[in-house]
Amino acid sequence: MASSRLLNLTIDDTYGDARSGARPHYQSPTFWSPRAEGDECGDCLVIDFTQLFNHTFHDYTTLAGEIPPNVSFSFNGTAVWIYCVLANTVAQLGSNTETHLVFYLDAELEPVARFDRLPTNDIGLLYNQVVYENNALAPGEHRLSISSPSTAGGSASLFLFDYVLYTTEVLDDDDDSSNTSAHDGKTASSDTTYTPSTSPRQTSGMDPASTSHTDVASIIGVSGGSFVVGMLACALLWWWCTRRNRQWRLQRPAFDERNTAQALHPYPPCMQQQQVQSLRDLVGKNTMVASPVSANLLAEMSRMREELDRIQQTGTLSEVPPRYDARMATPV
Repeated sequence: MASSRLLNLTIDDTYGDARSGARPHYQSPTFWSPRAEGDECGDCLVIDFTQLFNHTFHDYTTLAGEIPPNVSFSFNGTAVWIYCVLANTVAQLGSNTETHLVFYLDAELEPVARFDRLPTNDIGLLYNQVVYENNALAPGEHRLSISSPSTAGGSASLFLFDYVLYTTEVLDDDDDSSNTSAHDGKTASSDTTYTPSTSPRQTSGMDPASTSHTDVASIIGVSGGSFVVGMLACALLWWWCTRRNRQWRLQRPAFDERNTAQALHPYPPCMQQQQVQSLRDLVGKNTMVASPVSANLLAEMSRMREELDRIQQTGTLSEVPPRYDARMATPV
């Protein structure tokens, strides 16, 4: 039986799960602002994309009284960490630098955790910040939802979502080492309902281009294997049919002309003998052919000539002429 091991995988805010490709689902009354390195945006937040996982993030600001946005995703694992970008004093953002998040796990109606953070007097942004951590999940499928509401006091909530990290169990022969890259997760200082533990040692992520190449290679491998199996099955079927046909030819009975002629003859043996006798009678009565009957007739004619010569010589006739059998032409 194959053994298993634990592996850390990522869910990018834009490209989704590094293994399955499933992407997060975004909901909001307006529009989220997806950002990627190289985008042209004159009034957007200035950010260092090299500090972001896959150089992307999603941005949403919930103003006072607005319906909060929501992002949700599914994963199969036993632990999960959520990473965001947090703001301190940023001139572009003004006073909207607070972050307030609520987390819902699976089908639970009550939140499993909250995250509320006020900015400090430091200037700039904080990257790779852990805003939620749960390393005590039951093995299996889970769904996590994140909401970013404004506060009851009217403070806005800034949500800069980067990526998710989760731990899953894989077989030892499942090699994902080429898709693993290190990321240092930093725990944010905040007023939360939980105490984050040590951040995970490594994360697993994959560039979208390499993911697509891997998928194509997998499809080609599966298709090639199916073709080879199909060809082997066809070759086996052809060999079996050829061998069966050869055995049938060897076991088939030899052709017998006598049996065939007898099978095709329209009369049984007794009727065949009567038929031959009838033909002989017909020839003896109506035809002159070289047969035993004709020889008897010639012999009788010879005897008649001899009798005629005798009568001419003696001058006497027999009182009763001899009787003849018409069938055999012989005296009775």
